[in-house]
Amino acid sequence: MDEFDETIKCDISGVAATPVEMEQIDPADDLGLPPGWLAVTVSRRVANPKYTYLLKAKAMTQAGLEAQIPLEVDEAQRDELRQIFAVQVEAQFKALEADPSYAPTLEESDTKIIAPFSRVEGEALDGVADALVNTLGFPRPLIRPKKRKRAAAQG
Repeated sequence: MDEFDETIKCDISGVAATPVEMEQIDPADDLGLPPGWLAVTVSRRVANPKYTYLLKAKAMTQAGLEAQIPLEVDEAQRDELRQIFAVQVEAQFKALEADPSYAPTLEESDTKIIAPFSRVEGEALDGVADALVNTLGFPRPLIRPKKRKRAAAQG
């Protein structure tokens, strides 16, 4: 993390990463989280409205060109002109079709950060852990590693 990054907070409990945890973030780590913290991301593909408009523009352009074909042109010539116009329309829209912002679908995603369960008092994260494991099927050790048993000092 660089000096401009803010402290990481759990999106459920509001617990903030400690300065020590923030220092433990590996700058090469794509997640950018301290050890033990979770990032849960949900992504989905949605239709891109710009792509739909592009298809409509191509169809309207093709139809406009075909409407200019004189009625007296025989069917064979009409078919040939349609093919020529189709090539023209493809060439006209080629640059837009290559633009990633006109892809058929877009990805929407959101990521939520969850503090280590050991950092949150009470049962604030228990329901979340259960949902991630039991409903979504994440492996339990990934979500909630087993607590290490401490040797109790008896005196």
